[in-house]
Amino acid sequence: MYTVDKHIWRTADGKLVEHGHPDAAFLQYPAGTDVPDADAKRLRLADIGKSEPDPEPEKEAEPEKSDAAADEQPDTQRAKTRAPANKAVPKPSDK
Repeated sequence: MYTVDKHIWRTADGKLVEHGHPDAAFLQYPAGTDVPDADAKRLRLADIGKSEPDPEPEKEAEPEKSDAAADEQPDTQRAKTRAPANKAVPKPSDK
């Protein structure tokens, strides 16, 4: 006997897929189910999930920075410059 080690699902079109597959529709063999060796071999239960790689999640594209956005920098990244003097130095008077 072959013991199913993970849930095996059937898709709407009859294909057997492993647990978590996006097309899984009906639970065919719950984990722990004993299946006759002949049926397990015919259905290739041990190979389910191994022939198809898991679909990788799509990566979100980073938004492109426009030239205007590149010129604008947050306050923390702006170059620090000295502020102009607020008071002029008085000239010596000729009294």
